[in-house]
Amino acid sequence: GIEVYIYTIAGDLVRFYQNPGGSVVFWDLKNNYGADVATEEYYIVFSDPSGNKKPEKVRVTILRN
Repeated sequence: GIEVYIYTIAGDLVRFYQNPGGSVVFWDLKNNYGADVATEEYYIVFSDPSGNKKPEKVRVTILRN
């Protein structure tokens, strides 16, 4: 399983996903409240179900028209 945390560059949690039986999640570009995220850079942090966050982060940029 996998847990995925998506943060703003400032460190605010934007979205949390959990997939206990798999290793893939799809981000719909919405926050935890269902609102579209802003044009901004985000960090994505991966964790296993026991809470061991992986040290690698993925930095992504979302551009909206």
